[in-house]
Amino acid sequence: MDGRAEATAASGLIPVKVAGKFGFSDTAGRVVIEPQFDFVFPLSNGMILIEMNGRYGFLDKTGRVVVPPRFDYAGVFHEERAVVGIAGRYGYLDPSGSFICEPQFDWAGDFCEGMGRVQQGFKWGFIDRSGRLVISPQFDYADDFSEGLARVKVGGKWGYIDPTGALVIKPQFDWVWSFWEGMARVRSGEKLGYIDKSGKVVIYPQFDDAGQFCAGRAAVQIDGKWGCIDRMGNFLIPPQFDNPVCLCERAGHNH
Repeated sequence: MDGRAEATAASGLIPVKVAGKFGFSDTAGRVVIEPQFDFVFPLSNGMILIEMNGRYGFLDKTGRVVVPPRFDYAGVFHEERAVVGIAGRYGYLDPSGSFICEPQFDWAGDFCEGMGRVQQGFKWGFIDRSGRLVISPQFDYADDFSEGLARVKVGGKWGYIDPTGALVIKPQFDWVWSFWEGMARVRSGEKLGYIDKSGKVVIYPQFDDAGQFCAGRAAVQIDGKWGCIDRMGNFLIPPQFDNPVCLCERAGHNH
């Protein structure tokens, strides 16, 4: 069971399927929302995303229809905001079903750290929780904020911005990953290393592959063999294994 399903079960709602249709039961197996939907998604921020006849809408946890299925696309709520799409344009709803931002963008991402990334034409920017465009679309690509910084691509190189849109780590790397535990993987040429949030190269790019830090450790690969380093780049486990070692206990957060 994934985290969202666990959260749904903890809320007392469990997705069930009867005769090809989906609804919800309580933890005793009593049906509380009749199976009638083509698909349902786990409860998120108190809302349930549903699909009927290729259209998407939302229920509250009592089964009340808050948003009738009318969108071509919808994502689950994150930080009390949900992406919805219609006729190729994307915007955001709040939990009441009201638009905080009418569908107007070519693409939109889930909210993360109070910001939602949006695409207009071939450029990316960000809106805030009120739906206000706070960082105008100007980047060739932008990712979600993580630990207060978002990775962006400008002119073929990658760097990082803060929530004001300022380039706090100038685009200089061939590829970067999001920050985790104050460190981010970066690629220069064919090698990977790590920087801190000031942009300082803490561990010089020297690895063929590398995972993100978790609990102060990261898996790294040299010449086809995996080992494990600490935050200073010292080997805790020398490269010797065919598979990544010192994996993060938080599933999906290592590599």
